[in-house]
Amino acid sequence: MPGINIVTKTGPKTFKAVEAVLGGQIMEAKTGGVGVAGVDSSKVLGVAVTDAGPQTDPVDGMLVRQKPEHVGVAYSGMEVYLETTAQLAFGDKVGADDLGKAKLWTAGSVVGIVTDVAPTATRALVRLS
Repeated sequence: MPGINIVTKTGPKTFKAVEAVLGGQIMEAKTGGVGVAGVDSSKVLGVAVTDAGPQTDPVDGMLVRQKPEHVGVAYSGMEVYLETTAQLAFGDKVGADDLGKAKLWTAGSVVGIVTDVAPTATRALVRLS
């Protein structure tokens, strides 16, 4: 068997944002790119590093400030602070809620595991899966 080409060794990886996303939101694969993960998504790719969104058409006489069209997505082994829907505990498996926030995993993709020994009610350090 011939060797393989390693496409990506470390991340983040850049994808086209098909909807408005904010840095820190959990991202999922969607038609044409990535968007905010839905509750218990089974298509989680990682976490948005920055804000991004689709480009809008210019409007005559108006200054339109646009976010970048592409977003870096952190994944696999990276540790990031995530906004949580409730207090999580050290070692908890993390899933996605409907706003791209972290919640206690119940179904869908495991986003990662809490590696924060003292997470707060709204934030936790998570090692991404």
